[in-house]
Amino acid sequence: MAAIEPRGKAAERLVTERVRAALPADAFHLYPNAGWLGSMREGGPPRDGEADLVIVHAGHGILILEVKSGVPSRDHAGRWWIGDRAMDRDPFTQAKDSKHQLIRKFAEMADWPPRTEPRAGHAIALPDVDLASL
Repeated sequence: MAAIEPRGKAAERLVTERVRAALPADAFHLYPNAGWLGSMREGGPPRDGEADLVIVHAGHGILILEVKSGVPSRDHAGRWWIGDRAMDRDPFTQAKDSKHQLIRKFAEMADWPPRTEPRAGHAIALPDVDLASL
């Protein structure tokens, strides 16, 4: 019997496949499920994190994507929901935190040029949302 893939992982795989199909493979490198370990504040304890998809281009920079399956919404307090499930953190903050952690990791590399920061951005992907219906 085949294992059933969790809905979130299926969405991440779908986004990775679509991005891979849309971009020239010789210029863009994709890193799905890029894990990192880092402190969220100065002197704080390290914690595990993961960027759902990291897209890298030597000339354009890095884009970190947070993928969410289902249809998102926000309540009057600004809290994010996927269906009837409240999210601990909003997906933009998740993507931004991953971006900053990965940039910090790049800067720690021995051969990274001193005092340089890569051009980097963050975004969310919502593969279950039909833009025409918004």
